[in-house]
Amino acid sequence: MKSIKSIIYGAVALMSLGLFSCQDDWDDPQVVAPVAINKPNTTIADLKTAFWQDETNYIATIGTRSDGSHYIISGRVISSDESGNVFKALYIQDETGVLPFSINQYNLYMRYRVGQEIVVDATGMYIGKYNGLQQIGYPEWYENGKCWEASFLSPAMFESHIELNGLPEKEKVDTIVVKDFSALGSSPAELIRWQGQLVRFNDCYWAAPGTTICDEYHSSGYSQTLNVQGGSVTVRTSGYSKFWNYVLPEEHMDVVGILSYYGTTGWQLILNDVNGLMNVGTPSLNKGIKENPYEVAEAIGFITSGEQNSGWVKGYIVGAVAPELEVVDSNDDIEWTADVTLANTLVIAADPEVKDYAQCLIVQLPQDSPFRKYGNLVDNPSNYKKAIKLSGNFGTYMGTYAVVDNYGSVDEFEIEGVNPGGGGGSTSGDGSEGSPFSADQVLDGSATGTGVWVSGYIVGWIDGKSLQDGAKFDNAATVATNLLIASNIDETDYTKCVPLQLPVGSVRDGLNLQNNPGNYKKLVSVKGDILAYFGANGVKTITEYKIDGQGGGDTPAPGGDKKYAKASKVVGGKAYMLYIPSAGIAATPVDATKGFGWLFTQPVTESAGVINAAENLGFTFEAVSGGYNIKDANGRYLYMSGTYNSFQMGDAVDTNDKTFVWVPTLQSDGTFEIKNAGTGKWIQYSSQYTSFGAYDSESGERPFLYEMDGTPSSGGDTPTPEPEPTPGDGGTKDKPFTVDQIIDGSAKGTGVWAEGYIVGWVSGADITVGCNFNDDSTSKSNILIAASADETDYKKCVPVQLPSGEVRDALNLNQNKGNYKKKVKLCGNVEEYFKVPGFKGVTEYVIE
Repeated sequence: MKSIKSIIYGAVALMSLGLFSCQDDWDDPQVVAPVAINKPNTTIADLKTAFWQDETNYIATIGTRSDGSHYIISGRVISSDESGNVFKALYIQDETGVLPFSINQYNLYMRYRVGQEIVVDATGMYIGKYNGLQQIGYPEWYENGKCWEASFLSPAMFESHIELNGLPEKEKVDTIVVKDFSALGSSPAELIRWQGQLVRFNDCYWAAPGTTICDEYHSSGYSQTLNVQGGSVTVRTSGYSKFWNYVLPEEHMDVVGILSYYGTTGWQLILNDVNGLMNVGTPSLNKGIKENPYEVAEAIGFITSGEQNSGWVKGYIVGAVAPELEVVDSNDDIEWTADVTLANTLVIAADPEVKDYAQCLIVQLPQDSPFRKYGNLVDNPSNYKKAIKLSGNFGTYMGTYAVVDNYGSVDEFEIEGVNPGGGGGSTSGDGSEGSPFSADQVLDGSATGTGVWVSGYIVGWIDGKSLQDGAKFDNAATVATNLLIASNIDETDYTKCVPLQLPVGSVRDGLNLQNNPGNYKKLVSVKGDILAYFGANGVKTITEYKIDGQGGGDTPAPGGDKKYAKASKVVGGKAYMLYIPSAGIAATPVDATKGFGWLFTQPVTESAGVINAAENLGFTFEAVSGGYNIKDANGRYLYMSGTYNSFQMGDAVDTNDKTFVWVPTLQSDGTFEIKNAGTGKWIQYSSQYTSFGAYDSESGERPFLYEMDGTPSSGGDTPTPEPEPTPGDGGTKDKPFTVDQIIDGSAKGTGVWAEGYIVGWVSGADITVGCNFNDDSTSKSNILIAASADETDYKKCVPVQLPSGEVRDALNLNQNKGNYKKKVKLCGNVEEYFKVPGFKGVTEYVIE
């Protein structure tokens, strides 16, 4: 006789499946597994690919296949809303991917258990995106975006297209271990592959330990940052979940969840339940990481099977490739000794006595790399038979098994008893590209100069204005403007770190940790000027960099470094040139007898025409009251256009008109900027429109005047520049800048206070059409503030960028509708945002 507990459980299971059979004998209830009639003919990946569109929101009807048959897919359920965290959604998985369904129903878990196979006749259903996440749903008009999107479909429609097949088999659900988060791509193929997958992150840790995973019971949701191998991911948790008050531990752990996607923030993790938080204090170590490397045989196995894999591998140094070979296909092609001929390879085996090339891996030692310097047997014969760990991709080289794509930096190899000098350069360099200064040399003052190379490990970033209080030794950066480097890869003492200022452009885009968390603890070399930064010896004006063997940076301006030395003062009788240091356009020195001149490397579109590439325009100064007019060789004057908010060349009617008057302003770092006397705007290059435009000087891309030898052809001595205009009053917490001061350009600076009323938000990328003066926000990344609580003119508003974290969570109108029309004080930076004067980098706030 079965127990009452077993009988009740069996009955409930049958009822949930709609399969309870009518019989009098309860001792032996018969479970009848459902059998689907339809058979799948399409994979999930193929269906998603067939109806993929790049738009953030769209909806499409699933028709028939090319042969007229229906699209039929199948997959096993990997989601569960039993704990209240997965909201009205069901995710099914096959061997090619995951397809989410948006269903207007609660308690889906009662019928669709994890592991339950579902067969779906998708023809006649709707597929599209909701803010970047591709899913099956139902058409809904998105008013703010003026487009259709995929929203909830009815339970009846869903059930009319699906069949259950068999009983739930949870063990057949595939959980994918993500070993390197930075490897997740953003191409359509990668998004199709990864969106919705059930993933596992091993040996990860929380950015805010000691806090609850959700900030408030029955709230709409809260985001926490989980630091994982290769970066960080946002974990989104509902205030309605049963584990909303789970306290995040300090210890490392493993986390399993659904890898969802939200267009404005990217990848995010949704937990099925609290069981996805596991192994606290005893996390699993991913195979292939430095602490748990692959064996040589495992790496060879990946290569022979054709499986693409990478990571760390361990073994012993048993020799090097013999000279004058292109292919290794016999044991005679390896020099199995410490006395080798060439220094460009090593051969690695699982045992120091191995002499069979088929059991070995070859690694190429990049020229001038630390790996070659400290690893090769020609110069280091004692390395023979020593243990080694190295990282890279597993592939072939010279026709045999190999570790490839190892660029030779000190964080890519480890040899028993060998100390490569701290990697970042605790050894001395001379500042050249081949022998960069070390971080230690910059710190002790022995490294000086402009246009020099400096090398070190990326160990963190700086939050705020103080190096002492703002140094962060992680990759969860909330700013993109700076980095910290050190000679020690594990450095956490700010006094042993060198701050790097990242200029706007490809240098910032390629190096900053906010957008490139995978750069954390990588070795980098940068070319720039050694100057004070954050009150310490730092590196600024970076133009080039190398990281992991790959170079980057803005194209250096032609003409040689000597021509671009910064002027420390205005010198009478000398000509100056305007140099745009970023965005792919460079100016070159011209014959000084022609006065001002630019030589552009590509066409530059203006409102009044096109300056042709390689056309050398001679400019002369005409001194006027308050500055000077700039005149080109054709007799046209440079003036500011208020209509286009940019500069134009044209015939002057009144050369004393302030829109024709330009004022050079000496900066604290010895450089100069050109400001229009009429509009108060600085000339700055806009890479988006490939033209010049007038923007606030605090935005980062600023043109500078540089000193050159020579004499202007007219206009006499260069006029002495007027002093820097005094910014408008305010900027402190007690007396913050007003919205009007930000708009008119009198408010400037970083780490300043501003105030205004929250009057709306911006959708899309264009403030002229995307302003919304309400609390019905679909964006969490910005708000609009104005001097009046009832303002509805975008020209009288300042857009505020809300950085992820506490500031965004507290101020955005999507989650905090009650903030609408409240007065707020903000501490941050006056910067261009949405192409107008704005406010970014907010670190503090006070709201009424």
